[in-house]
Amino acid sequence: METIHIADWNEFVALTSECDGWAFRGLQDVDWPLLSSLSRYLQNYVPDKSTWRLREERAFRIFRRKAHNYLPDASVLDDDIR
Repeated sequence: METIHIADWNEFVALTSECDGWAFRGLQDVDWPLLSSLSRYLQNYVPDKSTWRLREERAFRIFRRKAHNYLPDASVLDDDIR
């Protein structure tokens, strides 16, 4: 994996303008695995991996139920992979 250190905002803008709209902000330690906060939570607090899928599905249901309160156009919720 390539590590890029960015010194200022202009350098960030120049670098990310070449991306396809996605950028990862990075981690404090290059040796840490790239995991979502949900994955880190499950690893730390839910030892039974067989329940992870159900917990993730529940998190998505809750998000979808509440997201319209924060989105200017809730129709974007219709464009997902189920």
